[in-house]
Amino acid sequence: MMMMMMMNNNNNHDIDRMSYEQLLARFGDGSDHWGADPHDMARLPVTTLHDPATELPTDCRDCHICLEPFVPRDQRTVLPCLHGFHTRCIDQWLPRNGSCPICKHKISVNDST
Repeated sequence: MMMMMMMNNNNNHDIDRMSYEQLLARFGDGSDHWGADPHDMARLPVTTLHDPATELPTDCRDCHICLEPFVPRDQRTVLPCLHGFHTRCIDQWLPRNGSCPICKHKISVNDST
């Protein structure tokens, strides 16, 4: 894509001679749109756990972000890929990453990649 942008611009400067700051200004730092859409995050199902030992399979009883076990009264958010996390943990993760920390499945319904 970068090559296409360079080829399509007749006034293009030689990128090999651009400073780091010029490259950032021209192409960005690569972090644009990595986070999840707040609307998509708000649609994720959240449940309050009462007895994680009976409600969750053995391999799903820990949050894979903070690595702490789920305990009664924890809120658990489930992503479209069916991986679940503490709501407080995934709510910090998704605005920066936009995908599941385990399988990298994107949560955005508008994302085609």
